[in-house]
Amino acid sequence: MNMVSSIKSPFLYTQTATATVVAGNMLVTESVSSADIQAFINAQLLRGKATYFFGLDEDLVGACPLCYKHALIGAEPLWNLVHWRERQMRNKTVRNSSQAALCRGCVVYEIDTKDEHCIGEVLQQCENVRQQWLHSKHLPPLHFVAETVLYLEKKHLFVVQWNNVIVAYAVVCKVGSGVDAVYRVEHFIRLPDAPQGSLELLLLTLGEALLLKGASKLSLSLAPFSQQALSRLPKEQRSLSMERLLRVIHVCGAYWYNAKGLERFKTKFLPDEWKPLYCSFPSNDSSVKVLAALAEAFFGKSVWYGLAETFQKTLRNLTVASR
Repeated sequence: MNMVSSIKSPFLYTQTATATVVAGNMLVTESVSSADIQAFINAQLLRGKATYFFGLDEDLVGACPLCYKHALIGAEPLWNLVHWRERQMRNKTVRNSSQAALCRGCVVYEIDTKDEHCIGEVLQQCENVRQQWLHSKHLPPLHFVAETVLYLEKKHLFVVQWNNVIVAYAVVCKVGSGVDAVYRVEHFIRLPDAPQGSLELLLLTLGEALLLKGASKLSLSLAPFSQQALSRLPKEQRSLSMERLLRVIHVCGAYWYNAKGLERFKTKFLPDEWKPLYCSFPSNDSSVKVLAALAEAFFGKSVWYGLAETFQKTLRNLTVASR
């Protein structure tokens, strides 16, 4: 199952058996209006599919139809890039980690995604990084999250090279326009054996590069179940049952996804603010139905098959580790 888009769609999205899933603010265009969202939802209804959004900020939540409910799923950290380097250089943890990576010979490059002569090899190396990262984390394929590197139009791709091999990369997209535009790091991952500090060096460098391009705001995207997530939506607009179910999944799924560790990593860069993010869906759809569609988008196949495959891989890894 791959993400798709169309000329008329403002989003990248994934089709499951029962729904269309839009992962985060995966915009094909730089901005989207309430009319765009409604037109997209109506187009999916004509195909017999409901539309679920995962990772909307409160601005886009406000553009959703009134019949939608919204469940708080976490928060995204934001920085003012004008003070980015000064703040990180005062940050002993980030400064020392990035310096360690430099001393090991790591170099950060921004890739020209329009250069047909090199982009193929670069994407192949990035795919290798992604596959090894997924394997090391015992995670399912994460199709609608980790495949964003395949859709690079109007995006920025930064890589860390060590010994002439790409060991980490980040994909950045621009959301919004003018002074309100945010450059969102959709994801950043590295090889398990990449030099210590390679991600810190990558993020420090891309922040500086984006500032030179005229960017003013940077986001490191969703930190799921973040303690910084404070909703400003009235309770009647929220799905509290979905939020309770997500908390249960958070506790039970801690082995496969270390949400607290991800939040700690993002927090050490000292964000200026945190913005809440939501899962949004039609109020007449049950929480279980919505979660099943989201899980299918993650696994790339039926949720039960995906769960069985993930448990099997986990047991195999634990068995090998115990020998």
